Amino acid sequence: VENRVEEAIVQFEASLPGTDSVPDLVALHVRKGDLNAYVDGVKRFAARDSESAEIQAELGQVYEAIPTPSML
Repeated sequence: VENRVEEAIVQFEASLPGTDSVPDLVALHVRKGDLNAYVDGVKRFAARDSESAEIQAELGQVYEAIPTPSML
């Protein structure tokens, strides 16, 4: 969805089959300008289910996909 970042994020999140597309989703949140809020949400989600390897892996992929630590 060109130049409609919010809409693209909603559709992207709805279509995520797993964690393979996390870097693309992080890039969309960087473009939207709400990366901190997105990361905080993933961190809260991971804290609620600390024993889920899938969720913890997704959080790791989020951190890995952040272009530079100063983005946070």
